[in-house]
Amino acid sequence: MLEIITVRKVFLIGFLILILNWVWRAVNWVWLRPKRLEKYLKKQGFSGNSYRILMGDMRESNQMDQVAHSLPLPLDADFLPRMMPFLHHTVIKHGKKCFTWYGPYPNVIVMDPETLREIMSKHELFPKPKIGSHNHVFLSGLLNHEGPKWSKHRSILNPAFRIDNLKSILPAFNSSCKEMLEEWERLASAKGTMELDSWTHCHDLTRNMLARASFGDSYKDGIKIFEIQQEQIDLGLLAIRAVYIPGSKFLPTKFNRRLRETERDMRAMFKAMIETKEEEIKRGRGTDKNSDLLFSMLASNTKTIKEQGPDSGLTNIKIGKTKQETRFLRPSVTTNPISKG
Repeated sequence: MLEIITVRKVFLIGFLILILNWVWRAVNWVWLRPKRLEKYLKKQGFSGNSYRILMGDMRESNQMDQVAHSLPLPLDADFLPRMMPFLHHTVIKHGKKCFTWYGPYPNVIVMDPETLREIMSKHELFPKPKIGSHNHVFLSGLLNHEGPKWSKHRSILNPAFRIDNLKSILPAFNSSCKEMLEEWERLASAKGTMELDSWTHCHDLTRNMLARASFGDSYKDGIKIFEIQQEQIDLGLLAIRAVYIPGSKFLPTKFNRRLRETERDMRAMFKAMIETKEEEIKRGRGTDKNSDLLFSMLASNTKTIKEQGPDSGLTNIKIGKTKQETRFLRPSVTTNPISKG
């Protein structure tokens, strides 16, 4: 009986220690560490708002974003107040050496060229920031790699963006432009004269051009990928504007379920397209037909594996993720660089 009581006491003490450890870590994450970092930053000459528990500057930042995006686009070239209104406001208020709060995490704003040069040259001391709990979905390819891993990916993907390969996608642009003009002619001939919302057509034109340039004959699947990608961007913006709570990505919320569904759909579509392109490579598809960037990436990867061994190449999943994260291949970015902010 005494032994049972002793065992219970040991388990109870262990459980209490575990609870106290969790409480301490939570208090340190929510309050102690942010206040300590705030003190260090102010000692180094940086200025900013005092830390507000858990939220930081996020509420004020989200409010400014909503106000800025509700206003019409300015006609001048000063786009910063619309793209990043809170950062613009912070620099005006606190000067060029300042910081903001993304939840309990401080974001330091550096505008001095010499300091920027030092940061960019010492990537081992200043790693790329991780974006919230869903970094594995939004940025898990080339954009998020560092050091030798980044060099390996970059060396394989570089040939796809050489001038000769980029020239070969011009017919794709021509086909998309021709389709849009023919559609306009059909609309005009049916009514004689008409008003046309060119914005919608320009967005569709950009989407079709980039889908053809990126995926060639599979451009219709590419359009579907862009649509899924746009939904992921919208979900990502929601995630960035919310407070990140450790472990929240494992909760069965509507947001997490939809994010996993889009990621699963994206992987399945990329896998199917990559397998099709690999079959074309095996059949000896000629370089004169090399008219899409995905084919160029796969051809470069195949060549690297043959010359340097299997460990030197990328898997299909990694190529798909890198292709997915080529952010300039998004219609919303190409046609709307200001209003997306």
